[in-house]
Amino acid sequence: MRSLAGKHFIKNIINAAADTVSFFIPRSKKRVICGGWSGDRFCDNSKAMFLYLNENKESLGIERVTWQTRNGDLYRQLKRDGFDVQMVNSLPAVLASARSKYHIVDVCGGDIQRIFSGGAVRVNLWHGIPLKRFGRLCGYEDGDIAGAIIDNLKQAELGHWNYFYILTTSGELGATNQQAFGVDEGHCVPGPYPRMAYLRGDIKHYLLDEETQCAEKLSRLRASGKRAVCYLPTFRDSSSMNEVTVDAVKQLTDWAKENNAFIITKMHHASTGKIDSDSELLVNIPSQGDVYNFLDGADVLISDYSSVVFDFMFLGRPIVFYCFDRDYYENSDRGFNLDYEKFTPGDKAEDIQALFESLKKAVDSPEEYAESYADRTKQVLDYIGQAGKYEITAKDVGDFWSRIESKKKTEKVKRNS
Repeated sequence: MRSLAGKHFIKNIINAAADTVSFFIPRSKKRVICGGWSGDRFCDNSKAMFLYLNENKESLGIERVTWQTRNGDLYRQLKRDGFDVQMVNSLPAVLASARSKYHIVDVCGGDIQRIFSGGAVRVNLWHGIPLKRFGRLCGYEDGDIAGAIIDNLKQAELGHWNYFYILTTSGELGATNQQAFGVDEGHCVPGPYPRMAYLRGDIKHYLLDEETQCAEKLSRLRASGKRAVCYLPTFRDSSSMNEVTVDAVKQLTDWAKENNAFIITKMHHASTGKIDSDSELLVNIPSQGDVYNFLDGADVLISDYSSVVFDFMFLGRPIVFYCFDRDYYENSDRGFNLDYEKFTPGDKAEDIQALFESLKKAVDSPEEYAESYADRTKQVLDYIGQAGKYEITAKDVGDFWSRIESKKKTEKVKRNS
């Protein structure tokens, strides 16, 4: 406890010094910095927002959009391809932190250079609808928003990244985000995930060099008439449970040989399991890859507790849930924030044979399978919102951007009144 208090004290001193310096440095609302996944990866909502802002700089009145990373290989590729990119701990990144009005992440402040984030508009796009528990949903009674906010305000994060604007896809999920992140209602900004506009092609796709080979293989297999089955398991705190998902990929690849299919997979980035990528029927997305470059190529999705299922629902295609450790996950691991039965419209398979049976139904009769869960799927989509629309476009991303500026103005008026 004493060590934690000491860390908070040091962070508060650093923040106070940075805020003092920042006060004398004018910020430009025409400058934006983005980052994601602790500065290591180029994917998900931050990537989609970064590409959207780059495509629409002129209409949005933005002069400079910078991606910040800790990954040297990523830095070199983005720079080669003409993007404005900086290494997080470089002097240019520190200066950009001080000069840019908007700081955008999708995990935490550590996604970018955060030393001068205190004077910026801090926005966390996050990276998934909360089917499973996370953040302060794990440590408080359900609905204890006040307790979560009080606890959060006691914390100290560099750049004041314990308090920020959080993208919230529906009003129903607003209270969830307030408690999970410990922020008030005014900091929950409605809007769709930018990756949804990216998924449907309304934001131009960008592939890393290491993703290109996978994309070519996927296209080749689809052209041969094979059905694409995508298996995206979530991360477990138990290493033995993670090994089961690795073994499932091997068994699914064997199943694909007999069923005119192929498998697309990507282990969760935090998993240590290794996949043999040599099989011609396996498209193994690299660890740095973005699943949203490949998800639209899938005819069927297999997952378990991952929020990717909510994005796939918008495509109207079959989903099978391989929940072999459901009881353990619910009672001994992360647990669920939303009712699992209600929010997972698809067959539930608790062993590999049951998975194969459900998968065959979904592959052989996809329309019939999807139709059998259509009503429940609609109920879920209505609840999670995605700004009340089923077809997310780049315009919806732009509307969210406008709301961020509107929120900041409203907050300023309240402070001055």
